[in-house]
Parts: sequence; structure tokens; C-alpha cells
Amino acid sequence: MKTHTRDQCIICKSSQLEHLYTYEKFPIYMGISDDTELYEDQVWGICSECQCIQLLELLDPDILYKTPHNPAIGKMWETHNKSYANFISSVCTEDDAILEIGGGNCRLAKEILANKNIKYTIYDQHQYEMGLDVKFVDNFYIPETYKKNEDYNIIISSHWIEHVYNLHDYIKSFSDNLDNGDLVIFSLPHITNMVRSNMPNGLNFEHTYQCDPYYIQKVMNQYGFYLEKIEHFNDYNDFMAFRKQTIVNIVDLKPPQSKDIFDGFIKYHQANSISLKEQVKHYKNKFLFGCHVFSQYLLYFGLNEDDFVGIIDNDPNKIGHKLYGSKLVTYPSSVVKDLDDVTVIVQAGIYTKEITDYLLSFNQECHIVT
Repeated sequence: MKTHTRDQCIICKSSQLEHLYTYEKFPIYMGISDDTELYEDQVWGICSECQCIQLLELLDPDILYKTPHNPAIGKMWETHNKSYANFISSVCTEDDAILEIGGGNCRLAKEILANKNIKYTIYDQHQYEMGLDVKFVDNFYIPETYKKNEDYNIIISSHWIEHVYNLHDYIKSFSDNLDNGDLVIFSLPHITNMVRSNMPNGLNFEHTYQCDPYYIQKVMNQYGFYLEKIEHFNDYNDFMAFRKQTIVNIVDLKPPQSKDIFDGFIKYHQANSISLKEQVKHYKNKFLFGCHVFSQYLLYFGLNEDDFVGIIDNDPNKIGHKLYGSKLVTYPSSVVKDLDDVTVIVQAGIYTKEITDYLLSFNQECHIVT
């Protein structure tokens, strides 16, 4: 199940990795259940040199990503894709050609192609045809085996770079396959801020390191990319455009106080489970929101699944299925419509308000705990 132990820092390649915390026997997949549920210890460490938090035991990506589980639906994602497409369009022309890594759902491609008639290729094993003029390559982008046979001068990705196991290998591959003046553009989560705000979807089996603008810029500089443009979509998401050039001045930035942030995250969630139990104990119909890692963390830190009717989620593909690692069945938000004495725990990071408003549109008397 494990691919290997991470013995070098993903950012600075130091071997000085210190153990921080272990989630024992955590469900490996943050989606719906299947017939063979697997659990592994989630072992977190920190680099004593650059202070980057990272997973020390890595799982087999073929098992971890066997099926897509994050459909990126909702108003927040719609706004994100439009904003990111505008950001990309601001630094490219119709004479350019784009290679997108990931993005097989074509939602970002649709927005970009609405802005510009541009040559477009997508690398992804999970693809959804949307009638776009896009070339698909049915594969993951693997630096060790990749050979350039597409015509492109811009590489883009959305919420992909935080998933890679060997960041240097990918960035070196980009550098090897791009010319001076070409671009690499990321939309990436600011995981430092997510952990600081106690969001449970920041670090997990898939997000195996503390991805944020500081660490990404630090590695990009080493392979000849300078930061040409950055835009803060919100406190937890940045757009970054890097251009390749012959000489790059290495930016000397101060690393975040990661250990203190992580310690605060653990203490918060230990106390949070106690508080949540108290807040919902008198309600007859109790639900968790999110057939995803949000609910898995809440259950891990002490909520009893026997106290809940089920999970609520807005992804129609999850309805009727159990949350991986639990017995709880998933219902649509409309389930609260005709229920009295109902409460829903919604701790879904930046999506919390959008979800809360949607639940209340079905039942104004529904008690929401955030």
C-alpha cells in the first residue's frame, strides 16, 4: 500500500525531518465507500531546515486516485474558474498554446476558451467530454516518463501542484520542456492559511505537504522561473504566473512558523469535537455535511457516527452511498426540508457559508453548527 517513506524534504531536500503527529488508521480515500476499505497511519513531520510540514509515509497513487471524488461544483468553484481563466488570459495571447495538467472535467478549459481561441491540450486520466476543441491525453503527467510531443508554451494547473509527491521532479520537467519566456501558471491552495484557520481539508493523504506561495516560489526560482504575477483569489487560494528566464534572483523569504500552526490545529480539533457533541446533543435528527474529508476528520477526533442520521452532500453522484470509513449514508440537502428538530454540522472551510445558505433555503428552522 505504501509507496515509500519520504526521507528528504519535498521543498529543500534536507534529511532533517522531525515527527509531528500521527493519525492512526485513517481512511485513505476521501469520498464514497467501496467493497474494500483501507486504512493507514497518516504520519506527519516537519523539516527542521525550511519548516515545511509534510507526510512522511506516502501511499500508492494508483489506489489513492482510482476514481475522482472532488467534482468542484458550486458557486465558489464557478467563481474560481472564471477568475482563474481571466488571470490566465491576462498573460497569454491566441498565438500561445496551453498544456493543462489535470482538469479533465474541462470546467477551466471551457472558461479559458470562452475568453480566447487558443490551442489547448489536457493531460488527465479522468476526462469528461464537453464538446470543446481540446486534445486529450489519457494519462497522468509523470516527469520520469514524460516526453514532449505536444506543441505548447504555457503549462497550467488548478489545484494539482499540492498533490505531487516529488515537487522538484515536476518543476525540473517543466523547465526542461519550456523555453525562455514561456509560462507556468498555478492555482493553488494556501495550505498554511488553511491549517492556521483549522480547516480539515488542508493536509491529508492527497495534500502531502504545506503547499503555499512561499514554498512554491522557493522551488520555482531554483529552476529558472521568476514570479511575474500573483493574484489572491481569497485568503486560501492564490493564482501564480511564473516566466522562465536565464537568470533568476532567488527570493529570500521568511518561512512560516509551521510547527506552532500545526500544534494549534490539533488542539483546536480535539476541543472542537467536545464542543460539537454538546451543541447537537438535544437534537433528534443530526447530520454531518460533506461525504468527504471534512466529516472523516470530525469522526476521527471524537464524534460518534451512531449519533447521526447520515451525511449530507450536494454531489448527486454521492447520494445513497456511504462515506468511506463509516456506516453513514449520504443524502441530498433537501433531506432537511420536512424534518423537525434537525441540526447539521457544517465545517467545510471556505464553502461553509454557501452550504449553510443552501440548507436554509430548504428549511429555515434547520439548526446549523459551523
